[in-house]
Amino acid sequence: MSDHSAAHTPTLALTRRLRTPKAYLGWAFAVLVPVALTGGALGDELRVLGLAITGSVCADLLFALAIGFALQRLRRDAPARLTRPPWRGLLARRRPPAPFWPSGALLAGAIIGLLLDPSSPPSAAFAAGVLASASKHTIRYRARHIFNPAAFGLLAGSLLFTEQISWWGALPALPLAATVVMILAAAIVLDRSRKLPAALAFLLAYYGIYLIVALTDPHHATEAFRSPISNATIFFAVFMLSDPPTAPITIPAQLTYGALIAAIAVTLELTSHSQTFPLVALCAGNLYAAATRARRTRRNRAQRAVRAAAKTPSRGDTAARYT
Repeated sequence: MSDHSAAHTPTLALTRRLRTPKAYLGWAFAVLVPVALTGGALGDELRVLGLAITGSVCADLLFALAIGFALQRLRRDAPARLTRPPWRGLLARRRPPAPFWPSGALLAGAIIGLLLDPSSPPSAAFAAGVLASASKHTIRYRARHIFNPAAFGLLAGSLLFTEQISWWGALPALPLAATVVMILAAAIVLDRSRKLPAALAFLLAYYGIYLIVALTDPHHATEAFRSPISNATIFFAVFMLSDPPTAPITIPAQLTYGALIAAIAVTLELTSHSQTFPLVALCAGNLYAAATRARRTRRNRAQRAVRAAAKTPSRGDTAARYT
């Protein structure tokens, strides 16, 4: 490698990192968080946001170190265990402990802080962040976590602490211009993450179902088109449903994924009237996406085995070739 190219390697690596979907989501939150903080009690909102991020980052670092040291020890003392459950799933494609930037934990904690009610107790905000990172490291299939960390942390925290979710980060208390800013940031994030089909399928199915509901219950249906529910729906579709590690990759799978989550979300909203209905729907969609990936992986493995067997000559064929 020449001196000129070696000098530009760190710059190229930094440029690539700044163009990832996580980086674009971080830039979007850098704009949305200050705007959202202007709409309420600044001290309470900052407290919830800070505690959620702190819990998520601390748990992410601790789990990564603990699992990294466990992997290092297993590779040294009992490498055969790495091929058997539960280690095979928990430690799939893991590396020994090394310094890293917890970007995923920062974003998950930010989402949790933007959705929790600012009046939530400090322990609830911190625990939700911890649960988010814990799910990312422990509930996995092969090399990918199954659930959206922020959704899992909020849902588990609401069950353990009966905390309220207010979606204040979706800017429901601010003028329409703030919502326009969120939509512009959303368009950039979806374009970079390549999850626009999933978000559009969710929004079209969600509001399409409510248009049908309006035929029999117009009062309830019109609430879905007004703030704060409309703001929460946009925030959910853009910043949570489009999470690259847990959402499908292909366009047909994304369309099915978004429509399925919309159907579950509307059903739960009409029957339970809870603020956690999108989170339950998203976790159900994550399970569907993980099951689809597992089924596709098994099918591809079986097809590769069949092709390998077809290419391998039998003993009879080998003997006949030399007679």
